[in-house]
Amino acid sequence: MAISVCIPATPWPELLWRLELLLEALTLQTLAPTEVIVVDSVGQQPDDSVAQLVSKFDTRLPIRAYQMPVSHDGCDFRAGAARNYAVERLTVPVERYMFLDGDCVPDHDLLALHNSFGARHISVACARKHIDPAELAARTLKDVFQAQACRLDPRLNSTIAYATFFCAWGCVLSVPSELFLKIGGFWTRMIIEEDIDLGLRLSRVGGRVRFFNKPGATHIDHPYWRPRTKEEKETDVGDPLPKWTFTYAQAEQLTGYLREPL
Repeated sequence: MAISVCIPATPWPELLWRLELLLEALTLQTLAPTEVIVVDSVGQQPDDSVAQLVSKFDTRLPIRAYQMPVSHDGCDFRAGAARNYAVERLTVPVERYMFLDGDCVPDHDLLALHNSFGARHISVACARKHIDPAELAARTLKDVFQAQACRLDPRLNSTIAYATFFCAWGCVLSVPSELFLKIGGFWTRMIIEEDIDLGLRLSRVGGRVRFFNKPGATHIDHPYWRPRTKEEKETDVGDPLPKWTFTYAQAEQLTGYLREPL
């Protein structure tokens, strides 16, 4: 079998160094990806920061970068659309697509693990490791892999939760290419929870959720997602929301988009 990797990305510096570590980790995989497609989901011409970063790896990975057209709906977070855009630009047929968010650094055996699953398995992890970048001695793979997890989301440690909600998290997810193409990929009218919707629709065409307990990747938190102290929660103070975050309140203001999965 073979597996290709699709990565939605953004050109902001605070996320680009995370993407660089992700790509570095892909060069060390025990199973090399057939293709790696990185898509700048913001599409702000003439910013080619993502393409410049990707070019550093073009001799070590079968990798290409693309930039989506500029969005005119006020939404910069278009992960579902960027993933579909990436799949459309794959040139080599493979049995499985891997979707990685640009701030998730894969373990060395992640692709091999996902590639070992059955032809109809939607592969998801029941745990996810988070680290606070402030705790990193340096922005290196060694430091990321040795860092102590700052939290494990309890929702991601229960197969009952997955079975109940058909939950498929797009940050580290692999799906059979045949089923993905059959349902038309991610539904791009969804700003949030598009990955949950994907899991629902895949299950309706014969997809079977495959759970495994190993996180498989390390999520390098940004300020919006980092654990907040009790004092911060009580006083609602702390780091301001960086511009790449997308909140439910913003989603409610966008016309033409759905906020809940089918």
